[in-house]
Amino acid sequence: ASEYYESPNGKVFAMYVESKQPNMSIAQEAKFQDGIRKLVESWNIRSYDSTMKMYFAGSSRVTEYRALIRDLKIAGSISGVLIFLPLLIRFRKIRFVGLIFFPLVLGIPIGLAISSFFVSKLNVTTSFLFAILGGLGVETGIHLFSRYYESRKKNASVQNSLLELYVSLGPAILTAVASLAVTFLLMMFSDFKGFSEFGLIAGIGLWVLFILYFTFFPALLIFAEKIKLLKFSHSLESETERDFSISRDFVKTAIILFSLFTAFSIWAIPHLKFEYDFKKIRADDSSVRWAKVKQRVTSGERVNAPAAVLIKNEQEAKELKVALEAEKVKNPNSVLDKNSSVYSLVPDQQEKKMEVVGNIQRLLEDDTIRLVPEEKKKDLNRFKEALAETTPVKKEEVPFELSELFVGDTKIPGSVFLIFAKPQLEMDHGRNAIAFAQEVENIQTPTKTFHASSDAIVFADLLRTMFRDSKKILLISLLSVSLFVFLDFRNFKKSGMVLLGILSGVFWVMGIFWLTGIKLNLYNMVMIPAVMGMSIDNSIHVYHRYEELGKGS
Repeated sequence: ASEYYESPNGKVFAMYVESKQPNMSIAQEAKFQDGIRKLVESWNIRSYDSTMKMYFAGSSRVTEYRALIRDLKIAGSISGVLIFLPLLIRFRKIRFVGLIFFPLVLGIPIGLAISSFFVSKLNVTTSFLFAILGGLGVETGIHLFSRYYESRKKNASVQNSLLELYVSLGPAILTAVASLAVTFLLMMFSDFKGFSEFGLIAGIGLWVLFILYFTFFPALLIFAEKIKLLKFSHSLESETERDFSISRDFVKTAIILFSLFTAFSIWAIPHLKFEYDFKKIRADDSSVRWAKVKQRVTSGERVNAPAAVLIKNEQEAKELKVALEAEKVKNPNSVLDKNSSVYSLVPDQQEKKMEVVGNIQRLLEDDTIRLVPEEKKKDLNRFKEALAETTPVKKEEVPFELSELFVGDTKIPGSVFLIFAKPQLEMDHGRNAIAFAQEVENIQTPTKTFHASSDAIVFADLLRTMFRDSKKILLISLLSVSLFVFLDFRNFKKSGMVLLGILSGVFWVMGIFWLTGIKLNLYNMVMIPAVMGMSIDNSIHVYHRYEELGKGS
């Protein structure tokens, strides 16, 4: 199909190419798109007109998929380096870092393999779990290795060192991992797949890593000692026990600043904004963006895919049309534009229209027509010929290329009724998508309620589901974390101290979002309950270590 538009700035011609194969996978769509692009780029358009420019607007799915794969490679490399370097600085030896990493290298693939029984494919949200699980899982290895290293340097026996890992450090790690994993797994109850699949894979991955670090890793450390890969210069003093004093004035100043920023962050939370414009958070290709700008000039409605309603007959099409026109009258802010069906391809009231054509023909036979200037008579005669050739349009005369859009496979009864949003509205904007969905997802007629479907309606439903479930998951996450902390300490005062650090961390994230102008969006919303679960790790370990070493240590 093609369309043409002439503007003061020049002529715009748009061509649309569709595949014969419906419901293509991303790989098939990419191959189809690459073939067209290669053909288009082979054309020497300047040979037709030296000022001509060509733009290619491919599939957004393909653009985003390729950007995702590229970013995954970058994110994986950066996260690996940023985990490796601090460990190398801390332990000084590459082989020590390798020992800590080894269970991680085994555990992440195992966790993903188990998750594949429940989630067949990764999506945009879950794809980055490689980096997230790496950062979260390695913490357990760091704690275990550090305590074992410290204990063996003090000349403790292997048995006592392992006993210290399981008795002194084990409960803290178990509480931290259990609360974090459960926080993630609770996301499974969300209808929003970005939450549910992210939570399931992360929860399973964390438990797998925990089991490996508490079974395989201690055995690996003993084996490393036996083959002389792990050696200790025995010392009676722990490297962490150094003289360190903090003045009371410093403590007071820190608490005041801490309290002020926490209060500010709590104030900032209601003022955070959500990024409704999906184009601003998706992969951006400048050439595709310009092509779609030109495309909108020629045919705005083709940029916004219409909503489709399944209908059985012409009567249902008429009822839908009446209901939609009534909605536009009732709602002054309606986003609805035109609608069409296979029945609208044949003009209605053709008998009355033919009477009008006959009246025009009789008027053109009047003697006064002779007074028309000679230079206009050519156009007048052509008009008379067109009127003479005008006959009622029959259903069977409609080209199949036009009706195919509505009926598709003729073996399936019924057809689709298409509803268009106003072409100037971007359906990639969440507010527009929600407004469109509210008007067409449930259309009431005298005989039945019709339900429309489109990408915009799915997008709107996804946003509404996320808004609803995010509050529920955040509350459940807080309750589950609080329960695990209390089960660990069995003391309200101690539990409150730990939870204060956790909640303050979440508040601070929101405060920093507000200060830096970062908006919440479809992807980073999933990290809010995750931050709450992740922050428990350090709070629990610090408090347990404080109790172990004593006041003032």
